[in-house]
Amino acid sequence: MFKPKISVTGIPPDASSMVITDITGNWPADPTGYDAVPVYDYTPYDNTIWYKLVQAQKIGTVPGTYPFEPEADKTAVAGVVPIALTDGVWLITQYFAVTTGAPTFVTAPPLEYTVDVTEKILTRTSGPPWVDSGAVPGLFSDVYAISDVIPQNLTIDDFSTVASLSNTTLTLNTAIAGLATNQDLTLIFRAQKYILVMNAAEQSLISDIGDMAISELTGQGCNHNKSLEFANRLMIKLAAQIAFNCGNFQKAHNASVLFLNSKSSNYNCSDC
Repeated sequence: MFKPKISVTGIPPDASSMVITDITGNWPADPTGYDAVPVYDYTPYDNTIWYKLVQAQKIGTVPGTYPFEPEADKTAVAGVVPIALTDGVWLITQYFAVTTGAPTFVTAPPLEYTVDVTEKILTRTSGPPWVDSGAVPGLFSDVYAISDVIPQNLTIDDFSTVASLSNTTLTLNTAIAGLATNQDLTLIFRAQKYILVMNAAEQSLISDIGDMAISELTGQGCNHNKSLEFANRLMIKLAAQIAFNCGNFQKAHNASVLFLNSKSSNYNCSDC
């Protein structure tokens, strides 16, 4: 069993990019991590074998696909993704793709399977197990999708997601046209991470703090309405952070949008 993990960091003040890093550990400290000395030839053994694709979806919108910049980052442990991260909760998905053929798994036994007429059902005839069996992980255990397109040319449209799996049968949700018996496959694993973005609202809040400080230093003070509004905005921000940390992503998203929409004020400290 292998499950990749990611972190999302490096978001600048203008929220124009992010850095996605593979933080998958090594077995046995990470029971679903990399196995440098695998008992099974197709087990991912380190973080240099991948080609990666990224999707990002803000709550309430459809997901979009975003390229790495530079493009070489799609094979790196950490990659920069240019994206306009507007305030709200985002679901970041990174797909990890690797071929069962050379050069990655050069010592692995060949795949042995047949394909039915619908091109959606693969039946194992021999070779390595397809599901976990004791200490031996299965070839397709925790695989999100497969493809007949090599990883370096892969797009999300080439994915055929796994509908069901047993040790003898793999059923796909969509057909892979022209898939041949025993053909090498691209295995696609998926890692997901929610992030909370409040950069625009926080920039406005920082500006207001500066205005309030200047007003105090010049002896102007600040009116009561402005102070109450400022405190209310801080509470909305705190509510968004608490909801996010508790896993209530929809509530966190709603609070972050409210925080953003509360940034404009009728009371400017500079005019107090």
